[in-house]
Amino acid sequence: MRRRSFVLAAIAVALAGASLLWATARTTTESLSRPSVSADATAEARGAAAFEGAGFGGIGLDALRTHALPWRLVAAALVLDAQARDRSATLARSTLDATLAGFGFFPGAEVANRPLGVSKSSSELPLGFSYGDLAPLAGTKIRVANLGCAACHAGVTYGADGTPDPRRTWLGMPNTSLDIEAYTLAVFRATRNAIKRPEQLIAAVDVLFPDMSWGEKQSLRWFVLPLVERRIADLGNIEKPLPFPNGTPGSTNGVAALKFALGVPLAGNGADDAGVVSIPDLGSRVWRTSLLADGAYTVPGPARQMPMTASGLDDTHLKSLATIMTFFTVPSMGVHPDAALGNIGEAVDVMAFLKSYRPQPFPGAIDRDRAEHGRQLYATQSNFPTGSAMSAPTDCAPNYSMSRSQRRSPGPAMDRRSRWPAEATMRPLR
Repeated sequence: MRRRSFVLAAIAVALAGASLLWATARTTTESLSRPSVSADATAEARGAAAFEGAGFGGIGLDALRTHALPWRLVAAALVLDAQARDRSATLARSTLDATLAGFGFFPGAEVANRPLGVSKSSSELPLGFSYGDLAPLAGTKIRVANLGCAACHAGVTYGADGTPDPRRTWLGMPNTSLDIEAYTLAVFRATRNAIKRPEQLIAAVDVLFPDMSWGEKQSLRWFVLPLVERRIADLGNIEKPLPFPNGTPGSTNGVAALKFALGVPLAGNGADDAGVVSIPDLGSRVWRTSLLADGAYTVPGPARQMPMTASGLDDTHLKSLATIMTFFTVPSMGVHPDAALGNIGEAVDVMAFLKSYRPQPFPGAIDRDRAEHGRQLYATQSNFPTGSAMSAPTDCAPNYSMSRSQRRSPGPAMDRRSRWPAEATMRPLR
């Protein structure tokens, strides 16, 4: 009887200890790359800070299973891969920065259009990365990184002679250099090769991140590395981490990414799901009632396409666009659709920023007479809609809609699955 009581007591202590470990775990966190804002910051300023570096739920264990990365392990793998390809490359952060710049990221770049009240970011990663520290169990630590809004939607500025300046960026402009396809492929292949030599990989992490604590190092060695090895083994001998084309520099395949995330069948098992779209400038996006090039994303209820006037740019309209925006985090960051809805408040602030957003002014000298002549030519010869921004800035209808003749013209066929959103509700998120 005494022995049985002792065993029960031991089990109780063990369960209490396990409960404490889970209770003190941190499975999701906010991004360390978000700039701070002043206490009296406007919604515009808060939105710009979120746009630049918020996590939007993408820094967590759920996202780590699909999109987010154990950053320090992956960074070391990329540097080792760079060294394997170039013997002159050093085991240093400068090699990592050069590697990321090759994919179209901007290491060390400054943001030129932060609103008043937004501080300079202290991010350790290039613009467009959001990152934070997770603790799957008490005492563990994993630095996790994901791609945020500014990865695609912050571009270089230009000098008066038209020369791009990657050291100075502009939130809201398209990153026409970003190559998501090349980046994901390089991360996959570099990590797959690096885990074959785990001691070399951990040693490289030590050199690249000398400030890493003992606890984080042990978390990488005993917790993260086995999970990565298992995941790579599960993928087998595939050559690409994703079954669909993920775009070219300056373009992405968001619709295929969404279908894949929701478990919806891909055209041709992914190879034919090539709905690649150029990353747009975000100017005047708040004038739209649906988003993406063809208005594929909209909120239930109102008409997908409708004329807009300045009076329509109210809080209700901005919130409807914010609702759509939160759903973008599903394919781009691996956020579950249910969790994405929890970010509407921050998305409303982002829409306040985009309402006031203007692209970089033309940096060179302007011939006003020729510019006015060009405006008149454009307004009269480009079939611009009556009542558009060309004729009256307060009455604009920038929603895109093809004419009947355009619809008849030959062009690439598009696989439209009218039922796939309904199908998606029946399938688990990958």
